[in-house]
Parts: sequence; C-alpha cells; structure tokens
Amino acid sequence: MKMLKSGLTSAFNDCLLFLMIAMVFLFNFNTDKILGISGNAWVNICILLFIAWWSINMLKVGLILWNRIYTFAFLFALLCFTSYIYSYAQSDTLDKVKTIIVVVWMSICIYQYLVTSGKIDLVLNMYSISGTLMALYIIVKSNFIVGNRFGDVVGDANLVGITLALATTIALYLFFMKHKFIYILQFCCMGYVILLTGSRTAAVLFLLSVFVLIYISAYTYHWKLQTIAIITITLGVVVCVLWWAIMTIPKLYDALGIRIISFIQISKGQHSINNERSTQNRILFAQRALEWFADSPIWGNGINSFPSYNNSFFDGRECFSHCNYTELLSGLGILGFITYYGMYIYSLFCTWKSKNKVALKYRALVYALILELLIGDIGLVVYYEKCTWILIAIIAGMVHAMNNMESEDMFYG
Repeated sequence: MKMLKSGLTSAFNDCLLFLMIAMVFLFNFNTDKILGISGNAWVNICILLFIAWWSINMLKVGLILWNRIYTFAFLFALLCFTSYIYSYAQSDTLDKVKTIIVVVWMSICIYQYLVTSGKIDLVLNMYSISGTLMALYIIVKSNFIVGNRFGDVVGDANLVGITLALATTIALYLFFMKHKFIYILQFCCMGYVILLTGSRTAAVLFLLSVFVLIYISAYTYHWKLQTIAIITITLGVVVCVLWWAIMTIPKLYDALGIRIISFIQISKGQHSINNERSTQNRILFAQRALEWFADSPIWGNGINSFPSYNNSFFDGRECFSHCNYTELLSGLGILGFITYYGMYIYSLFCTWKSKNKVALKYRALVYALILELLIGDIGLVVYYEKCTWILIAIIAGMVHAMNNMESEDMFYG
C-alpha cells in the first residue's frame, strides 16, 4: 500500500511540474480566455499550486534542500526588496519585487523536486517537449499570409525566439545522450519557428547551441580528430545552406533575412533597408541605463525603475533598456549585478571542478545553457522571467548531481 501511495505521489509530482512548465511556455503572455480565465492567469494558478504543494512537503518533513546558487538568488531578491526604499519609481519596483519572490520560490521548489526525485533527465524532457508544444502552437495560431514575424501569439517575438533557442539546446543534448530521432524532430520544429520569429539573437543562439554542444562533447569524450574534422565540414555546409535559405525563401527573408541585412547596414553607418529604428533605440536605451548607473553605482536606482526614468526623456518611452546587464546595473547597481550573475559563475565553477562521471554527462549542457543565457542577456531583459528561473533550477539540479552533495546544505525547520 505504501509503495502504491508513493508511486501515485511521484506521478502527481511529475504531472504537476510538467503542467506548470508547459503552461509557462504556452500561455505566459496569452490573455485569451480559457474556461473564462485568461491564459496568463492560468499560468499563475499553476505556479501557485506547485509552490503550495512543495511548500507543504517541505514543512511536513521539516527540511529544505539548499544549493549555494540560491544563496545568490536570495541575496538578489533581498536587494530587489530593499531597493523599494530608494527607488525612482516605487510602485513599479514593488510590482517587480512580487514577481521576483514568486519566481525564486518557484525555482527553489523545482530544485526540491529534482533533488528528491533525481529525475533531471525527465525534467529536461519536459522542457524540450514544452518548447515543441510552444512552437507547434505558434505555427497553428499564426497567419502565414499576413504576418512577417511569428511569436506574438505567445509573447514578445524576441523573448519567444530566445526561449525556444534554449529549448533546442536541451533537445539536441537529449539526442546526443539517447540517440532518438524524436529529439531531432523537436529540434527542427523549434528551429523553424526561431527563424520565423525574426530574432537575430535567437538565431545566433540556435546555431551556437549546436557548436557549443558538439565541441564541448568532443573535448569531454576525446573524440577522434578525424571525426571532429568531418563534423566541422558538415556544420559549415549546414550554415551555408541555412544562410541561403534565409536570404532566398521569401517567408524566411521577410522575417529574418531583411533584419540581418538591416543590422549589417546600421553597423556600417548606412541607412537601414527597412527603415529600422529598433537597433538604434536599443543602443540608446542601454547607454542611458549605464549613464544612470553611474549616478548610483553601488545600490542602483531601484529595480524596474528604468522604464519610468527612460520615459522622462523626450525621445524615450516606458520600456526596459533591452539589455539585462544594463537593466540590473541601473536598478540594483554592482551589488545586484554580482548576486544575479554570481549564480551563473558559481555554476560554471562547480561544473569545471567536478571530475566524476555525472559531471561528464552534464558538463556540455551546463556550459551551453549558461553561455546562451549570458549572450541572450545582451539583447533582452530576463531577470524576472519564469523560464529563466526554471532553467536556473535545472542547472542547480545538475550542479547538485555533479558534486554529489558537496555543494549542498540542509536547513531543518
């Protein structure tokens, strides 16, 4: 009877986590009504249910499994909360603090699941499948005749593209580990939608995931030089074919090709082919955030306060600086910047120093995910995004597995 009850509890935990991740991918920015409730409200309900369930479990056993990654996360959340006192826009800061508290606690709860169940590979599958469902949903809901860039049926096209790029990394990793063709189908499905989002950053991350995973795996498992050479030539051919497709196929050109050409023209000081202003605005807002950071370099000016500050300029508007680095520096200063990116640095350090078999299994994926997150942060603000904190939990779970509890403490209540 106990075994049956344990099995049912385990299955419930698995289903609840998968439901939450899938809902985050599909409906996080969706305001369409589902059974009379907006999609994003359903996402929040799922997250709160998941948090409540695991909080009860932690209270029941009087135990919280802890990873030093979450020490950085706790300090980051504390700085966000404290910044309300001196924030340039206190109401905006308070709204973001509420979000930060929820997503950090959600991430900690996911970590409890990963450590107690040991089902890291299952969660990686959940993430990859959720990304595939997101891609299929976008394909079904998008208008192929009218729209140029896809993704707005789910959320911001750039955010959608980068989120899918990270999911394709996991799908490709699972293919390398399990050699099942289904993961290639997932990879291709998500890759196709990434190109259609028109996100240049996401397209770079999509290609980067392939190169990073392959070459780190080659280094880790000591592939033969001949094998590496063949793979390198193949990747070169694939990149050339992909470039040809983007610049030749009308749908891909309208979504991504013209934006690539525009970026090249702008970087050369030429007039944009499609009269684009987004690149110039991104640079302007990032520079403005850095200048504001210089006014308060230690503590910043309050998390989520830059949009209001930017709106005070005649050529500004109420929006983020479009760069996670400048957004955090302007909002929380050097302290906030260190605590947030301390999570990634600590993860890289633990992965590098681990020498066991589990480290060999997850090393390439941890390196690839963190590298993509760091590059993606150049063009997007994601410090409060749910998908970001789900990935942080997955990375923390892999770090735990690689270090065999060396980086763990247990807090007893």
